[in-house]
Amino acid sequence: MKRKVLIGALMITMLSLAGCNDEIFEETGSGVSSEAIEETAPDKQEAYTDKQEADTDKQEDDTDEQDASDNAQTDENDSSTSDFDPTKDFMADYTADIEKEVEAAISSASSIQDEFDKVVKIAAKYDEYAQEAIGQADMNMASAWSVTVYDYELNSLWGRIDKSADEATKERLLSAQRNWNSMKEDVIISEIGPREESGTIYPLSYNNCMGSLTYNRDVILASELAKIKGESFTMPERALYNTYVDTQGTSEIYSTMVITQSMEGDDIVKLALYREKDIEGSFTKKGNEELEFTDDTGSIKGIIKYGWDGATFEVTQGDDIIATGEKHVFDMAF
Repeated sequence: MKRKVLIGALMITMLSLAGCNDEIFEETGSGVSSEAIEETAPDKQEAYTDKQEADTDKQEDDTDEQDASDNAQTDENDSSTSDFDPTKDFMADYTADIEKEVEAAISSASSIQDEFDKVVKIAAKYDEYAQEAIGQADMNMASAWSVTVYDYELNSLWGRIDKSADEATKERLLSAQRNWNSMKEDVIISEIGPREESGTIYPLSYNNCMGSLTYNRDVILASELAKIKGESFTMPERALYNTYVDTQGTSEIYSTMVITQSMEGDDIVKLALYREKDIEGSFTKKGNEELEFTDDTGSIKGIIKYGWDGATFEVTQGDDIIATGEKHVFDMAF
């Protein structure tokens, strides 16, 4: 059996040579018989086959190395690509796949700015996937994909800050991070209300809100890590619809200001002022992250300024409870 295999290998080799070089084909002709090939000395035949196998192994190794190089180049050029389509089964758990993709983006990034841009691109891709969901259950599941992206990035950023920041910076950021962790659920309730007041759409609303909060926190941590590493980082434009809280220097929420939209799509502000009262009203944009506010009764007016470092509400027209000239500071931006 081994002898027949060796004969076949030699015949294929000779035919290959004939195809590449007409002179060889003409010299050997079609009169080369299998009997003549079988007379080849066994030790020479085996030596030739061993060499042929070694050459084949080397070619396979070279091919594997080239494939690995190509894959590495692909990951480096676009780490937001993935080899699976989550829209085929919205109910499956893709956490490990998504985290692997984000880790690849982090590993291939040339700077914190480059890393953050890649992570945002990955999240946007999964948001596009989520748009293909039709049933409520599928939409609820798919809405968590981009949250997973930003949550993995948050933990990665914090891990590197913890290792590289000086003690004063670490203590400051750790306090802020603990506050963010402890307050985020209350902030979500202030934005979308409690679960018992909603229906099957609640997980979708919750995930959309959590994704926004986590993205915002990633921006802050990425900026801080870039500063620690001596890199430049451009803060993106702060989204209009967000929540701000007044902690009064503690780990508790005293007042909140939610800039959002009503069910009808109108721009509104919901203010819950500590030891005063809750106010709701509309606003007009003045530009430069500044809003002109009027409450629903028309008796309270003010100017709102907001940004990545927090927000303020200065009363320009008060009532019997809220005095004209009051200025409320919301020191934490969510």
